Amino acid sequence: MENLPVNYLPKEGVVSLYTEERFPGYTASSVHSHDHEELLLVLSGCRFQLESNGFRFTVSGPAVILHRSGSFHEIVSVAEEGVCRCCVVFFRMDPAIRKIPLFQKQWDLAFMECGAEDIRLLKEYYDLMDGSEREERNCLLRAALLRTDSLSSVRHMTFHYPRERYLFALVHYLADHYAEKNTLEDIAREFHVSSGKLKRDFTHITGMTVKQYLTELRFRRAAEFLKEGKSLSDIANETGFSGESHFIAAFRKRFGVTPGSFRKQEQKQE
Repeated sequence: MENLPVNYLPKEGVVSLYTEERFPGYTASSVHSHDHEELLLVLSGCRFQLESNGFRFTVSGPAVILHRSGSFHEIVSVAEEGVCRCCVVFFRMDPAIRKIPLFQKQWDLAFMECGAEDIRLLKEYYDLMDGSEREERNCLLRAALLRTDSLSSVRHMTFHYPRERYLFALVHYLADHYAEKNTLEDIAREFHVSSGKLKRDFTHITGMTVKQYLTELRFRRAAEFLKEGKSLSDIANETGFSGESHFIAAFRKRFGVTPGSFRKQEQKQE
């Protein structure tokens, strides 16, 4: 599906969909969240661990995983070999989806193991969605979610913590202000909480401190800018490093290669 500008993204139904292969050692952008729902179909392949709000599951076969908007989660491959094949659908709730029994419950993540026939049918829904116009695509999404709701396998769910829901807004704030020199106290004031509470809540949900999260975010942005061909001095300035030499040293310590070597490796893979 084409990538749409943010102001053209639909308010309801399918936002985007894609297939991907996850290799051993894959990590999904550290702990993260979305402002939309996520349907993940695990078709086949290697084992990986899924963590949400401090709960961890191991996925080793066909499965359906649903993430609610605002949930914090992380996916890490734990297999030494094999490729995990997945289909991903990002979507926003509409009245019909809200009526599905599964979505009338309070949860952040639902993980359902399923058989070959179930995953085959869900993959067919996905393939039809990929080649359909918006209205038909949204109808197919509802059908896929109804099928997911009917799965007889045991469901593993993690539940959100209402008192910590402000962290969803915080993650988006950090994504917009990651290059700024804000202290923990500065950030806490933005959300009208004490720095101690923010530190406890954020670490409880993500497993990282705010500083660690910001550092990982800066490195991810830097890696994206390297792929885009930006100069090292521009990347250092735009990602909050004190200068080009500081950026190079920090990048090498984090990834084991210099930014220049990383860029060359990425160019060879394209």
